[in-house]
Amino acid sequence: MSELINRKRAFEDSDTEYEPSLPGTGRRPTESEFDEESNPRENRYKRPRRTQLPRELEALKEICHVISQLGDPEDRLESDWRSLSNTISQEFDSGEFKQNLLDYIYAVIIEQPHKVFVMSGLVQCCHALNPEVGKAVIEHMKQNVESLLDQNVAINESDEPGRFTRLKLIGRFLATLIPIMESADFVIDFIKQMIAAAVKVQAESAKRSAIAEVVYYGFTLSIPFVLASDRGGEELKQKCSELIDLAGSFEIKESKYPVELFQHFKTSDDDKPLPYEPKPLVSLVLDAVKNLEDCINIFPDLQKRIDAVIGDQKEDIEKVSLTTFTVGSLNSAEDEIGLYGTVDSLWKYPRFALEIFSRPKGAAFSAIPPVDSYVSLLMRDLIQDLVQNSEFNRITVSRQLLSLIKYINSKMFAKPNSSEDKLTIVNDMRNGVDLINDLETNPDIPESMKETMLNSAKKIELEFNDGYKSTWKMEQVITESVLDLMLHLPESTLPAIYYETLLADTCGRDWTLMKRSEDSHEKVAFAKTIAVTIKYLYRNVQTIDFDIRARVVCWIMIQLSSFNFDWQWADWVDDVAKFEQEVYHPTFFLLHNIIAKEVRVSTPRSIRSTIPKDFWKFTDLSLMSRDRVIEYDSQFFGQSLAESCYDSCAKAIKDEMNSDSSSNDDFGNAETFHLLDQYLFNNSEHPQHDLCHSIYTNLQEGETMESFEGLLNDVRKQISESVDNVEKYIVALVVESVCIIGSRSLSVIEGGALELCGDKLRSVLGEGEERQKWLIEAVLRLWNHEPRIGYLVLEKMRNKKFIKSSQVIESLFDLSNGRVLAVTEIYADELLNRLLFEEAENETETQQEKQKVFGRVSISALNRLAQGKWAIKETLGIIESKLRRIKSKELVQQMKQAASDISEESVKVEALRKLELFEH
Repeated sequence: MSELINRKRAFEDSDTEYEPSLPGTGRRPTESEFDEESNPRENRYKRPRRTQLPRELEALKEICHVISQLGDPEDRLESDWRSLSNTISQEFDSGEFKQNLLDYIYAVIIEQPHKVFVMSGLVQCCHALNPEVGKAVIEHMKQNVESLLDQNVAINESDEPGRFTRLKLIGRFLATLIPIMESADFVIDFIKQMIAAAVKVQAESAKRSAIAEVVYYGFTLSIPFVLASDRGGEELKQKCSELIDLAGSFEIKESKYPVELFQHFKTSDDDKPLPYEPKPLVSLVLDAVKNLEDCINIFPDLQKRIDAVIGDQKEDIEKVSLTTFTVGSLNSAEDEIGLYGTVDSLWKYPRFALEIFSRPKGAAFSAIPPVDSYVSLLMRDLIQDLVQNSEFNRITVSRQLLSLIKYINSKMFAKPNSSEDKLTIVNDMRNGVDLINDLETNPDIPESMKETMLNSAKKIELEFNDGYKSTWKMEQVITESVLDLMLHLPESTLPAIYYETLLADTCGRDWTLMKRSEDSHEKVAFAKTIAVTIKYLYRNVQTIDFDIRARVVCWIMIQLSSFNFDWQWADWVDDVAKFEQEVYHPTFFLLHNIIAKEVRVSTPRSIRSTIPKDFWKFTDLSLMSRDRVIEYDSQFFGQSLAESCYDSCAKAIKDEMNSDSSSNDDFGNAETFHLLDQYLFNNSEHPQHDLCHSIYTNLQEGETMESFEGLLNDVRKQISESVDNVEKYIVALVVESVCIIGSRSLSVIEGGALELCGDKLRSVLGEGEERQKWLIEAVLRLWNHEPRIGYLVLEKMRNKKFIKSSQVIESLFDLSNGRVLAVTEIYADELLNRLLFEEAENETETQQEKQKVFGRVSISALNRLAQGKWAIKETLGIIESKLRRIKSKELVQQMKQAASDISEESVKVEALRKLELFEH
């Protein structure tokens, strides 16, 4: 039954609650079942038989389902505790039931750590009826701690939260179970030993220790949990104060890496200030926990509700006796490598708190807890663990984020989806304003409006008197916390698409739930918070880190696509003209790439219908200008044909974009971007089009190599006098023909066209690098109107060894098309990451060889771009982006040597300064 708590099956990937899938019983089929299996044709329309589980496992399945819903709705909590504890205490003696329930409880506290208090309540209620339950749960947690502390036990943490995060979460759960322990010393000693081990490791290290910080931060943040069930206990408060004093001896040391490499926002050379002063997370936690009484206010006060369920049995409950264990020392060797898992690995490098909703200057109130408060740090921590630990089920995570407020002291926050007007009123009431009296006596309010306003005011007043006096919005806490993970540097620990779609799902789910509520007309959906976030990031785009900016673009596109691309584009119209001539400017980058991504997931015509005309230029994805295309085509077809074909094709595409017809919306990319019209070898006005078509047919039909070579010789003879470079013509002809044959999809180009035509394509390419550059030119010319696909085709060709990765990298930094694509286009940066950091099948170059090419061409681009302020800044940004991950002193030295030859002195100085950051 061990697979019951197989992590990837702990949640069903559907819109259901947390519930495990129970495995089969392993019994042999009956004779009739054998008969059914032997006659599948006869029985295929019969309803499948449901596997019959033993009674205790059927009971366990139901119990787990109810446990998954504990606390939601809140008013059902006591009745659920009561019914569950009765059943569990009766069934607990069964070995299979017991072990699987223990594993399930462990899975819940790791994967949904915000439920730690309701799970503790359940265990305490069970323990009152059957002391073996509480004893077994605590012993099970203790065994897991011992296993996690054993350095010799191999733990597969490739997709788990990490060893130290698990220890932290177990420690918090045990702290909430102190009421059923003989003494709190077991928990306190555990926290004390973990903090002491972190203090010792950091003291022995000359520089920042990542392992020390993750342990110190997590366990210091956990100290107030000791008081969760006994808030007035003076002895416990004293022991917590001693833990805080111990944590105070932790020395925060300088990182061996320059911290500016890991900050979300960078200083700008145009005097644009940073939106806030970057704050290292590790520096905030100690002061945050010092006021213990304030800290515990965020915890739900469930002990009275637990005692109400237990009743008169409370005084007679048998307490669990525990012996402490030795934590030992932490292994700090190679501590970056030693940190695994989706949460622990966040601490490999210095962490800074992302701040988006900090109180604006001059604002009357704050809509989010101060970043250095315990509430803020704990909520970030809980959300971080939930999002990272349960990444295998985005739908459940989305649901849990929206119900998160039910598992803390909800009165620490405003009611969900409260409008700014409502929060302003709440803030006024906190300052002594008599809202009802003001409305009733205000002569400026029309009588027709007064009644409605009074009704709303009375609702707010009732909530206020019930304790809802906060202006903090949970929606903003959630959004900021998830974005903190998505925008983590040097890279997010989970694929960025997970966070992007998680926010979109949560936003959409909240919208649906809000519309169902009775007073939905008075509420502001989660979408408003997302909109505020997008506008904030847009305002500060000039100072955002290069890597983060690309992730922001992708997230905004995902978000807008979930709402039919609806957005207040008019607010940004002025910036289109302002930055039109600065293709490297971050604002231009953001606008251009968001709309380009929207076009790629929709169609140019559809996106044009959602944006003002000022933005239409961004729906043109063309790589090369008209002059550049005509220059390329003229060398093969003459200027007259090159010009007429370009203009007629451009007009056709433009007409379709402006058309009201939806008939072309389902076209593939080849049709949308008129790929056949770009294939001029087949144009009837081209004198050799018949012969070119014969070669196309030869390739498509898989005819013999001899006939192919004969046709090529015929081409050579016919064009020898009209074309300057005959071999370049032949390479372009064959390459574009192969692309047309495989234009239906990337899988067809890779698995069909390149397999079918591979030998013939290699025969015209030979061994020379110049011909492989001709191949790149031909592919990009054909896919000029959608170059992203052109580069994906080149990537497939790289996989088949027709070209090298280094040649594709060089083309991404080529300036012949007027801009460095790797810097201005997100698709180019994404491709560069794959080329530099992913090992491709059949790769002919080592990672070091590819990275050396990147170093050479990026410094060369700096030298050629020396007159452009933003071009220099953004090229330095991409250099920083890649060197953060490459971490090669040898490469840095090579780049420094190349940078010393940059002609423009100011650029040289800045490039050398940037490179010096990576000499460690």
